[in-house]
Amino acid sequence: MISSFQMTTTIDFQQWLQHEIDERQWNQSDLARHSGLSTGHISRLILGRRNPGKETCRSIARAFRVPIDIVLREAGILPISYSPKDGDSFYQRIMELPGDMREQVEDYMDFLQSRKANEKQT
Repeated sequence: MISSFQMTTTIDFQQWLQHEIDERQWNQSDLARHSGLSTGHISRLILGRRNPGKETCRSIARAFRVPIDIVLREAGILPISYSPKDGDSFYQRIMELPGDMREQVEDYMDFLQSRKANEKQT
């Protein structure tokens, strides 16, 4: 289920996260169970006492079954302004994949970026 409340600039991550939990009729414990994060971690995110990192966003995206870029944008890690063009077939092809396959593509892209960074250092 792709969120109907995604990528807005008028609310903060805490409100977005709480809305997504409520939308699914979950509670913080449900999100913790589905994401592998602790209930304390979820609570600190919602209270704004902790900022989400990339791995936290990845866990939340898996739990909500949404593309990670949605969560990263809501968390302020990616710019909100990016919108793929209609002709962006690469992006469209990725988005057509099931969630687990999108995660594999993302993991492979992370690997390639890491390899590229390591090549620059040598």
